[in-house]
Amino acid sequence: MGFSLWLLALLGVSVVASFIRRRVKYQKGLKNLKDKVVVITGCSEGIGVSLVQQYFAQGAKVVMAARRENLLQTVKDGLPGSGQGRVLAVRCDQAVETDCKNLIDAAIAQFGRIDALVLNACRSMNDRWVELPDPPVLCKQVFDVNFYGALYLTKYALPHLTQSKGSIVSIVSLAGKQATIRVSFYAASKAALISFYDALRLELNEATAGVSITTCVLPLVATRTALEVANPRIRWSAMTPEGAAREIQRAHVTRSREVVLSATGKVIATLRPFCPALMETVFGLAMCDDLAVGIRKALLGH
Repeated sequence: MGFSLWLLALLGVSVVASFIRRRVKYQKGLKNLKDKVVVITGCSEGIGVSLVQQYFAQGAKVVMAARRENLLQTVKDGLPGSGQGRVLAVRCDQAVETDCKNLIDAAIAQFGRIDALVLNACRSMNDRWVELPDPPVLCKQVFDVNFYGALYLTKYALPHLTQSKGSIVSIVSLAGKQATIRVSFYAASKAALISFYDALRLELNEATAGVSITTCVLPLVATRTALEVANPRIRWSAMTPEGAAREIQRAHVTRSREVVLSATGKVIATLRPFCPALMETVFGLAMCDDLAVGIRKALLGH
C-alpha cells in the first residue's frame, strides 16, 4: 500500500513538473516572437486573420499573403496603427510558383530575414467522385494549392529559415488522418503534406539544419468555407478560428512535432491504426446525408 501511494505521488509530481515545463517553454516562446519575421498564407479570412492578429500582438513582423488584395488590406487596416510598419501584405496565389517566389522575395526585401513560414492557405471541396464530370481536373486544382503550393513556398523559404534556425508550420486537417466522403482529393492532399513534412523533418534533422517542422492537425473550424461543406449535424463541434490560431501559435513557439487540436481528433488519430473500419463507419455516419440510412447500411451492410 505504501509503495502504491509513493508511486501515485511520483506520478502526480511528474505530471505537474511536465505541465510547468511546457508552460514555461510556451511563455518563453511567446516572448521570443518579438521582432521575428513570420510569413503566413491564407490571411484574407478565417484562421489566417486570427493568426495575423495573434502574431502581431506578440510583437512579430508579419508578412501576410492571400489572393484577394482588398481583403488583405482590410485585415491590415484592422490592426492597431494599421500594422505600425510591422505588417506587409502581399498578393499570392499559392498554386502559382512565381507568386510563391515573389512572396518570399518580398519578405526578404522588406525585413531581411524569415523566422517562420506558416502554411495556412488551402482549397477545400464538397464533391463525390461520381458527381464530377472529370475528377482528375478537380484533383489537380486541389493539389496545386494544398500540396504543390506548400512545396513551392518551402523551396524558396528554406534557405532563409536555415539561416535563422526558424520554423515551418504545416496546417492540415483531421481528414488527412481519416478521410471521409466528399473530400477525397482534399483529404489526399492533407495526407500528402503530413507524409512530406515528416520526411523533410528527418532530412533536416540529419543535416542538423536547426529548422523545426510542426504539423498542426485541425478538427472542424468555424470558418465560412468549412461550415459551407460541413454536415449540419457536426457544426456544433467546430472550433473557433481564434482558438485554432492560438493553439497553432502554441505548437509553433514550443517547436512541437505534431499537435492534434481537439480531444475528438486525438481519439481518432490514436484509434485509426488499430480499428480503421470503426473509424470509417463513425466518420461516414457523421457526414452522410441521411443518418437513418447510414446506420442501416452500417449495421446490415446494404
